[in-house]
Amino acid sequence: ANTAEVTINYFDTARVIRDVLMITNDEQKTITRPGNSGSIVFDNNNVAIAMIISGDNNFTYAVKLSHIFTIHDEMIIA
Repeated sequence: ANTAEVTINYFDTARVIRDVLMITNDEQKTITRPGNSGSIVFDNNNVAIAMIISGDNNFTYAVKLSHIFTIHDEMIIA
């Protein structure tokens, strides 16, 4: 599912992340474990679509790669 925003509780603070993919399995359980952040998510056609940023007991949260590439294009790299 895609959500407009979600609050993710990181170890130091809660952060509101916008336009996040919420991924779960058939039993409404997360598909990741601690340490999976940064892993790439692929769709059913093996196309990379997102990067995992967090998870809880029910969902894995991932940011769309299109957002990451947009941020990268806007950065000035010295």
